[in-house]
Amino acid sequence: MIEEYKNVWIGCTIVAAVVGTLFIIRMNARSKEGDGLGCFLTGGTFFGVWVLTCVGLGGNIVLVSKLVDKAETIYSGDKYVASVVNYVRTEHYDEKTKSYRSSYRTVLGFTTKNYKPITYTFEIGSNKVPKMGKLYEVYYNEATGITTTFSLGSLALILILAGILYFALALFLNVIGYSVGISTIRFWKVVVNVGVFLFIPLLMLVLESAFLYRLFVDGSNLGDERTRYIFLSVVFGAFMIGYIYVLINIDKYRREYGDLVKSYVKSRTLEGRIRELQNVQDGNNQRHL
Repeated sequence: MIEEYKNVWIGCTIVAAVVGTLFIIRMNARSKEGDGLGCFLTGGTFFGVWVLTCVGLGGNIVLVSKLVDKAETIYSGDKYVASVVNYVRTEHYDEKTKSYRSSYRTVLGFTTKNYKPITYTFEIGSNKVPKMGKLYEVYYNEATGITTTFSLGSLALILILAGILYFALALFLNVIGYSVGISTIRFWKVVVNVGVFLFIPLLMLVLESAFLYRLFVDGSNLGDERTRYIFLSVVFGAFMIGYIYVLINIDKYRREYGDLVKSYVKSRTLEGRIRELQNVQDGNNQRHL
């Protein structure tokens, strides 16, 4: 992946150098002592900005590219039945258990309609040895040479990763905003609003679309899994509609329940303070006794 997206990482390094310079200039300008950050903190800041840029900016570019390739392969490619022909074993040292643990990545093999043998290795491994001969459905686009699979587990993992990368991108943009003097509080309000009103509904729509596509367009071989997909599609679709309905009527709920929620929070906060004062008073009384 590093070689495949080499230009992305080079671009992120250039962006990180520019953003890091602006960030350090801003930090030095706001330094109370006026002597700046120093060499050690400056180098650490550049490294932190570079990591944040690669994860927040580069990670999102790679994820979007992967999703586009996956969607195009599923939509335009041909579906095949592949079997487990091998696996790739890797070992890593676990500091907690002070022992080595093995991870196994499944290797699938199948033959295209043009009698071309193809092998495909899962990008994510597991701690269980793959069962040789186990069958999987795969999609292969001969025009691009890309092979992919479609499963609920991989889709859920992609959506979770998308949420993490959204937060990382927000942190990266916050560094830029701080460097040019944008209010951090105002920025995070925008991030929360974009996440609640745009990003989360978009992820829900993608997931529901995947369910429906699997059911009605590419569901001829679902078998026993059809009932599971129908259940998930109906339940998640109802949840998505309810979420969007709440967003559409958010102002109405704010007017009706906003003051009630605020008063409840204040009362709980006041109750907590009273309990703390009582605990302090009880502690003082015990010392006097």
